[in-house]
Amino acid sequence: MSFNRIPDCILYIIMEYIPDNKGSLSMTLSCKYLKNLFYKYGYLKYITIGPLINNLYNLSINSCQHIRTLNMISVTYSCNPHYWIFEWPKTVFFNYCTFKDKINPPSLTKTETLYILNTKNTITKVNWEKFKNLKRLELSDWNIDFEGIEVCKKLVNINVFKKVNMETIPESLKRLVTNNYT
Repeated sequence: MSFNRIPDCILYIIMEYIPDNKGSLSMTLSCKYLKNLFYKYGYLKYITIGPLINNLYNLSINSCQHIRTLNMISVTYSCNPHYWIFEWPKTVFFNYCTFKDKINPPSLTKTETLYILNTKNTITKVNWEKFKNLKRLELSDWNIDFEGIEVCKKLVNINVFKKVNMETIPESLKRLVTNNYT
């Protein structure tokens, strides 16, 4: 049986159930038809940019090319990496990044889980209006600005691992885990 007899929409659904890059790449390279299809549609599940592969230009190109299948972006040791993410996936992980400017995505994101860990600046500001789909927030930052976080109506879980100053809490919040006072 040939894959070109299966409707493309069914192949896209199958690709959604493959959990990792290794599996999706294996499927993509299994035949010429699937290679042509998924090189156009996208196949990556996650993108990791670190200190050794610190090419934020590739991050922006890959996140746009694979936005239909991309579930997670992880960035480590970068300055203002949020400027290079044009389409935000469900999970975004920033570790040891420096945010000199406000985290302000170009449009409303579909991000459900946001990690901001070990940042290197004085105050990390976030435009919470762009994160209305946020369900989980993980922080280990001394100075994060929570002003406007109440617009995150779906936010049910916040884990904070350092001292924070949180004056407003979203009504939807079911769990706040911290090792300090709030």
